[in-house]
Amino acid sequence: MVNRSKKPLRPLMNIPLKESPGLFKQFIESASEAFVLLDENLTCLSINQAGARLLGMPQSELIGKNILDVVPDVKKSGRYDKYMNVIKTGEPFYSDELIPSPKFGDKRLTVKAFKVGAGLGMIVDDVTERKKTEDALRHSEEFFRAVTENALDGITVLDMNGKIAYVSPSVKHILGYKQDELIGTDYFFISHPNEILQDSKLFDNLTQISTFNTRTESMVKHKNGSWRIVEAVANPVSRNGIVDGIVINWRDITERRRIEEELRSLSSYLQQAREQERALIARQIHDELGQALTAFKMDLAWLNHRLNAEQEPLLKKTRAMLELTDKAIQTVRTLSSELSPKLIEDLGLEAALDWLTEEFQNRTGIECKLTLKSKDIALEPERATAVFRIFQEALTNIARHANATKVKVSLRETDSKFVFRIVDNGKGITREQVSNPRSFGLMGMRERARFCGGEVEITGSQDKGTAVIVRIPLNKEEPR
Repeated sequence: MVNRSKKPLRPLMNIPLKESPGLFKQFIESASEAFVLLDENLTCLSINQAGARLLGMPQSELIGKNILDVVPDVKKSGRYDKYMNVIKTGEPFYSDELIPSPKFGDKRLTVKAFKVGAGLGMIVDDVTERKKTEDALRHSEEFFRAVTENALDGITVLDMNGKIAYVSPSVKHILGYKQDELIGTDYFFISHPNEILQDSKLFDNLTQISTFNTRTESMVKHKNGSWRIVEAVANPVSRNGIVDGIVINWRDITERRRIEEELRSLSSYLQQAREQERALIARQIHDELGQALTAFKMDLAWLNHRLNAEQEPLLKKTRAMLELTDKAIQTVRTLSSELSPKLIEDLGLEAALDWLTEEFQNRTGIECKLTLKSKDIALEPERATAVFRIFQEALTNIARHANATKVKVSLRETDSKFVFRIVDNGKGITREQVSNPRSFGLMGMRERARFCGGEVEITGSQDKGTAVIVRIPLNKEEPR
């Protein structure tokens, strides 16, 4: 804006007090601190609005009152002597203390007293709430520092260059390093060579505030040269929308992964042993019991052919025994097939699943339709058996719990994976049932799929049924 007045404007600081008494009065009246002017006997000559609010009285009532009448504890506290010393010597007095007052309550005040003429000028600031806030922040900082310093998990703060700005003392028992051995170093110094690119991309994303609560599982280097598996959660630290660091909380899960791997190996061994035992029992049932029943049937047929019409009661009896023997032979075949799906070896997985579908439908009366969207799906015997067992368990669960009338089953190949989908129209499985640790059948399904490098997804909708989706890699992968 252009100044068009004839006289040039002067800075406020250069305006003499005598030329602007109203301006300074307005400044003092609008100040948040209390301004008080007392005479040599500490009688109030002038006080601004902030001072009146602090003392809890109107300005008009305070003018002419002695400060000792308004705040009686001034003399008892020893501040009276200090104020009088200012008037006597002219040496300013400053205090920052908690002032107890029965009338006004305990307040934290900063007071500056200085000589004005023959009397005393005072500037008083009520910093009670500010001090409370500062104390709360200090206590909060101390609390969180104590939590951080004593955390069992590792806590790391990175600057914008990927340098370690802070690392908790727990790093010592996790990675063997002391704090000062890592602070200032590049975080990727402890990253596994195969994961540096992945960690770099994650760091870049975090610095752009494009992701929060990012969970990763990675390898970090121990001081002795070994590698530890850690589970980490990373978040950007920002001020006013600008990222100025990354905080990473990580937990050493090396031992947990080792135990999981041992349990998985044990589970795999037990499954293989169980399948071998089933195959042995199936062969014994098929070869011994099946052959015995076949021989028995042949003897019954031989006897039946040698009976004449006059021996009708015996003919009737032998015919009933033949029918019962046929049912027993069929039961033996079914048991043998369920115990060890030899059909997989003889005719392939599709034929075995087709047979299981037909058996389920005949036994339960539940309509079961199998749709093959791929032909000649090639899975190794172990994984083919795993798929058969998962299907078997899924059908068993449907028969026991679903109250379903229809089941749709589909098989297809996609993205180098074998995808197996089982959907029923029953009451629907709940989330609690899916996550129940005592649902051993569901756990067994997941474990079989995991051992093959695959996964089982189970979802349900109330009164709309349950869907079980099995994904198994066509190429053999390591168990996850």
